[in-house]
Amino acid sequence: MARRLPQQVLTTTFATLARKVLQAAGLLGTDSITMDRITRRFEARPERLIAELGIQALAGLSVMEVLRCVMTTTAKYSYSDHRGIRTEHVPRCYSGLSGADKQVITGLARNLWSQLENPAADWLPLKGYHLIKRLALSELSIPADYSHLIVDESHDLPRSVVQIIDRAEQAVITLGDRYQSLRYRRIARQRAEGISIREM
Repeated sequence: MARRLPQQVLTTTFATLARKVLQAAGLLGTDSITMDRITRRFEARPERLIAELGIQALAGLSVMEVLRCVMTTTAKYSYSDHRGIRTEHVPRCYSGLSGADKQVITGLARNLWSQLENPAADWLPLKGYHLIKRLALSELSIPADYSHLIVDESHDLPRSVVQIIDRAEQAVITLGDRYQSLRYRRIARQRAEGISIREM
């Protein structure tokens, strides 16, 4: 099916688009380092992460459990529309943590995020959702050589992607079905939305 598409139609993921825009703006390292960091097979050794972030056992959680909590907190932040990591990004499965413990987790997650933004941290992998969040935070726009955006599965877009779409100058067509949404709440869009086929 891809062969039938005209040459001027480009299909891509938001993660790939984010990488290209961030690289063009000089916000990522060299091409080779960046490609190494986003390779799916590339994972940071837990021991390195624990040492770099200074992670210790906390409130009955082992060092590895704290690391998982920090990484999940950072991922949850990446999917949000917030401009900074907050205690509300600490996963609910760690509800037994005190307010002070959550502040410690939040501080560690901020430290991890600063390493993710550091082009010299070539030991740390960049996931697609990290790149999308960085693009959302950067206020950079989708390049003008894209005339239209057609977004499928729009009923499950992360808030960070919605931020990017809402500031795009291109015509945006979103295709989705609110009845298939995996999220509990529907994300309010700043731009006008089309007509639901189910409602016609």
